[in-house]
Amino acid sequence: MLLNFAITNFRSIKTRQVLSMMPSAKVKNRFSPLNIAAKYGERVGSLRAAVLYGPNNAGKSNTLMAFKALIWLVENSHKLNTGEKIKANEVFEFDLVWQEKPTTFEIDFVAKNGLRYMYEVAFTKESIITENLDYYNISETGKMLWNKVFHRKNEKVSFGDFKGEKKRIAKELNPNQLLLSKAANNNYETLAPVYQYISKHLDTVQLDESQGGFREINSIALAKFLIENTDSFVSNTINTLISQFDTGILRFEVAENKETNFRFPESISDEERKKVIEQFKYTIQTVHPLFEGDTQKGTKNLNLSQQSLGTNKLFILLGLVLTALKEGDTLIIDELDKSLHRNITLNLIQLFHNPISNPNGAQLIFSTHDISLLIDDVLNRDQMWLIEKDKYGASDAYSVAEIEGLRADISLEKWYMTGRLGAIPVVSNNNIAQIISHNLEHIANLTNHG
Repeated sequence: MLLNFAITNFRSIKTRQVLSMMPSAKVKNRFSPLNIAAKYGERVGSLRAAVLYGPNNAGKSNTLMAFKALIWLVENSHKLNTGEKIKANEVFEFDLVWQEKPTTFEIDFVAKNGLRYMYEVAFTKESIITENLDYYNISETGKMLWNKVFHRKNEKVSFGDFKGEKKRIAKELNPNQLLLSKAANNNYETLAPVYQYISKHLDTVQLDESQGGFREINSIALAKFLIENTDSFVSNTINTLISQFDTGILRFEVAENKETNFRFPESISDEERKKVIEQFKYTIQTVHPLFEGDTQKGTKNLNLSQQSLGTNKLFILLGLVLTALKEGDTLIIDELDKSLHRNITLNLIQLFHNPISNPNGAQLIFSTHDISLLIDDVLNRDQMWLIEKDKYGASDAYSVAEIEGLRADISLEKWYMTGRLGAIPVVSNNNIAQIISHNLEHIANLTNHG
């Protein structure tokens, strides 16, 4: 489970910003303890969900994309040859000083082996500057004791509690490769829990809703998963749950596409034709009741692509959410609520809060513009994060729990809408109207004189 994630010099984020999933002591009266996952060592808890609010282009997506960049580094940097660029390095572009500084990620988490780790990496486009991994024990008195696994400065590595051929891995390491990535992919067991947590149990999702993107590519991926796991927890549970969301769908079925459904250009080769057919081999179909008047006469199947964008998204989200709940993963979604009814969004959040549906400590981190969630009986104040840009174009993140002077009885929704919490776009309708009016008059004068 995730405890803290710190980002420095990445896209719109300039100075160090920390997204914390640890409960704040400033939240005195929680509506329910259910939003805190099982405690690590009975001393450190972790929030089950967190939401990011802010204006468009404030940095919400960039915050979530930082997770994706870290995952890419861990999964792929061992493949980089000497001299290849590190794509995950995207520095803050609006300050010449910061363009020359490295990007830094720090992640504090509890892995599946029960140990709490702190992993830090700083890197440029050319090389890894620092890379440190420590794990922590908590003594009976509550004192936190740290143990070094390895510390790296450029190409110099010092090892602590590390099993394996230390000299060999240090010697074979390229300047642009993470030691974590290199060693884990060479079966160094010491680093397996850390590698697996970041690569397998941090799941970042940016649902592409563009035409031909979300409805096809995502449903194809889900169809492939479902056909390969017909008796799985995810497959069975989606079929059970889908009727509970008032969609008019009885269940889903995975069908095989026929070649006659494809229109190929004459120039396409047989090999390319086979690849396309294999990629689109399966499709998800939704099963609906078929009526003759008031009497049900059977069922009618429709391809998922014929359904609304919201129904498509719900199917994909159910697959992702159920997988996270089963594995105890941290699921990170940009614009969770887009195309979904507020009640469905709320139910998805509550699946993570409820220990019955979430016995494994899964977490949900998401961005949204739905201000109705700013109610204390949905999420507590340390679960609500606001992101805004300063006058230099840099993103600043803070939780509602950190805002001084907020009484327990105030309406966060009203305060947010009036700008008293910050992180809201300042838009002047009068100015916009005057600009449009001025330009319309200008165009009219040009037309008349033409």
